[in-house]
Amino acid sequence: MKLAVGWDVGAWHCTRSSGSQDALVAIRVADTPERVGQAFRGNLRGRLTANPEKVLANLFDAMGLGGLEVDEVIFAIDATLGWPRAFLELVGEGKMPGEVPMGKRVDNELLTRRTERVVAKKMAGTPLSSVQDRIGSQSTKALALLTLLQLQRSEPGVWTGEVDGTKVVAIETYPALCKRSAQVSSLSALLGPWPKEGSDEADALLCAIVAWLFATERQSLVAPQVTDTVEGWIWHPIDLARVDGKRDEA
Repeated sequence: MKLAVGWDVGAWHCTRSSGSQDALVAIRVADTPERVGQAFRGNLRGRLTANPEKVLANLFDAMGLGGLEVDEVIFAIDATLGWPRAFLELVGEGKMPGEVPMGKRVDNELLTRRTERVVAKKMAGTPLSSVQDRIGSQSTKALALLTLLQLQRSEPGVWTGEVDGTKVVAIETYPALCKRSAQVSSLSALLGPWPKEGSDEADALLCAIVAWLFATERQSLVAPQVTDTVEGWIWHPIDLARVDGKRDEA
């Protein structure tokens, strides 16, 4: 079996009273998407750290999929899987970029990746920054999973590896952007009752749909326009609705 899994990432120390927690949703990769198992919402911290050698099995268990034979799983993750190269060079090498723009923060290479600057052209607002906004915890949590699974960057915006005979692929996506896709909306209609809009489970399901598209119709997603594998790429559909009356650029 081949699975597409969406992960809406919560902070390391999120609790049941937190507004945002981890959420996982799985879809069977077939001609028609079909939800399998059950949605998980809570904190995955213990499942990541308690037994690092069994992380993938722990995540499957969280979704009620323990014991299922899975040949390949594609994770689409709502968290930054790369940080700005200029920021990494600043903290790691003491190297400043040639110029730090004083205008919009999205233009500041210390704060935002090129992929976020691409996405910003398609949004009414500004994408979140791991450096400036409160999503650094989620980013490190997602990167911890990639490390525990020993995934490697195989191409811009794609991490791959193998765990106990299961091929594992991981990509980054952005539910707030992807929900404006007509294709995503039509696929979501096939998946039964939809979670409350904006909830962790709804965002995880949007991520799972992007993972399903990556596995079945990758050409329907915008190919990476960033060759820097360190910064990564935010995968999103080509057919996004217009924003503020302006045509989105692929």
